[in-house]
Amino acid sequence: MSSSFTGSMRNNYKKREVFFGIILLLNDIFFLCLSFFLSFVFRFGINPANIFRGNIKYYFYYSIIGLLITIVLLYFRKLYNYKNLYHGMGKNESIIISVIITIFLIIVFNYYFHRDIYQLSRIWIMYSTVVSIILLMISRAVIRRLILWFFRKKEININILIMGINEEGKRIASTFRKKGAEAINVIGFLDKKYQIERIKKSNEFKDINILGDLDNLEIIIKEFNINRIIISSHNIKYFDILNILDRVGDLNVEVQMSPSLFEFSVSRMKIFEYMGIPLIQIQKITIRGIDRFLKFLIDYSLGIILFTIFILLYPVLAVLIKIDSRGPVLYSQERYGRDFKKIRVYKFRTMRADADKEKNI
Repeated sequence: MSSSFTGSMRNNYKKREVFFGIILLLNDIFFLCLSFFLSFVFRFGINPANIFRGNIKYYFYYSIIGLLITIVLLYFRKLYNYKNLYHGMGKNESIIISVIITIFLIIVFNYYFHRDIYQLSRIWIMYSTVVSIILLMISRAVIRRLILWFFRKKEININILIMGINEEGKRIASTFRKKGAEAINVIGFLDKKYQIERIKKSNEFKDINILGDLDNLEIIIKEFNINRIIISSHNIKYFDILNILDRVGDLNVEVQMSPSLFEFSVSRMKIFEYMGIPLIQIQKITIRGIDRFLKFLIDYSLGIILFTIFILLYPVLAVLIKIDSRGPVLYSQERYGRDFKKIRVYKFRTMRADADKEKNI
């Protein structure tokens, strides 16, 4: 059973991500529960009179609420996504923000629902904030190292394809072959067809494994079970990368690049360091799953609310304009639109009629 489990993770990168996410989820649930319990003990002690009195139920209720809210916030901040759990302050910052938002909501809920019955201890709230942040950050760091150690021990490797046959690509491959946090297996190199032909003619880079050219990218990914692509070539330009992101979009492959190449859209990248090499995680910007549903919900709900407000406000504005001065309520003018085509736009008149025709202002 164990060998089949590790074998499936070795061949399926998605299962590794799911395994990683589930372990982190269980870790967060345990340490959040522990945080709320320790905060209660720090505030009230272990006196049975405090533990079994009626007010403890409110701490239990709000601990459960806090647990659920924090887990949801961590999920939406992508802290259960293996691809986004590199070393750096971004992860800890997200944990701190999520816990602070949770505590704020607990205070709000307690005020609105139980302010006349029981107010939570401010010291318990303070302890819960500090202890939750500390335990989550420490436990997540330990869990990450343990899982990566487990992957190395079971030879569950990250298969890397380097895109760019040059000295920088060789340096990255040489560094990754050293023992690091992850079990890295550099499969080989890939580049544009004309670049490979030039290298073969010049007899350069004889000691590297050239798998093929960009035209065979999908075939190479499937054949060698590639998990991560690192771009290190100046010959691969901006639109080439966009094309690569489209082609690997459904193959569950990370795409990263060396930051020494060129500037890229900040919204597409996440900078991190691995074994002394700075790398940039780049991705195609898409909205999927629950995020897409939430965007749809927010867009239409806010749109309907604003439309309702303004549709009631417009007649009032029209009457005020008519009372204030003579002339039409709406002002129209020709403007240039898309592709320099003339269009007519309408707005509420803010000046007196025919003011734009006056020469002397």
